[in-house]
Amino acid sequence: MTTDFVNDYLALGEGQRIEFKSVIRNIAELGKVACGFLNTAGGYIICGVDDRGIVSSRVVPVSAKTQNSRSC
Repeated sequence: MTTDFVNDYLALGEGQRIEFKSVIRNIAELGKVACGFLNTAGGYIICGVDDRGIVSSRVVPVSAKTQNSRSC
């Protein structure tokens, strides 16, 4: 995915085929969005972007990510 491609989707905003996730706190939440896209026409999940389309500057340590994720 190129920078121009991402910028185009950021300009479009969230919709039925585009979902922004500023932080992934729970892998199951991400899985639900992915399954929703798989059950319809497909789509894109863009991580590191808030609901307004603003790119987040926060960095979450790997240890914090793994503590909050669970296996299905």
